[in-house]
Amino acid sequence: MKSFLLSVLALSALLTAGSISVSPSPPESASAELHLRLDSAAPSPGSEVESLERVRLWFSEAPQEGSVRVRLTAAAGEVERATVNVNPEDDTDFLASLEAPASPGVHTVAWRAIADDNHVVSGDFTVTVVGR
Repeated sequence: MKSFLLSVLALSALLTAGSISVSPSPPESASAELHLRLDSAAPSPGSEVESLERVRLWFSEAPQEGSVRVRLTAAAGEVERATVNVNPEDDTDFLASLEAPASPGVHTVAWRAIADDNHVVSGDFTVTVVGR
């Protein structure tokens, strides 16, 4: 107990003398704005569509070249991979084309990208195909 009190007193003295400075972490919202994020998607998250052959994603900044991945998973668990291409006129705009149209039902669109600062950012949303 005595060594604990001495440690607290020593730390207090260092803080008072200015030898150690403590700065608060930035608020989570501020640090979140420093990284790549998904700005919007088409079809929009939670929407119902007649058919689904492609998904378009717009990011807040350009991801690293070749880092964007998109995968569609049906409610039954089938995974449908997509070929992803960047818009040559806008490096924040990506089009993911499915090999075949998605079957009717709820699908989870999972995406992943790497920011310029090497942070991996990912997320997912659902889209319901109501029929073709």
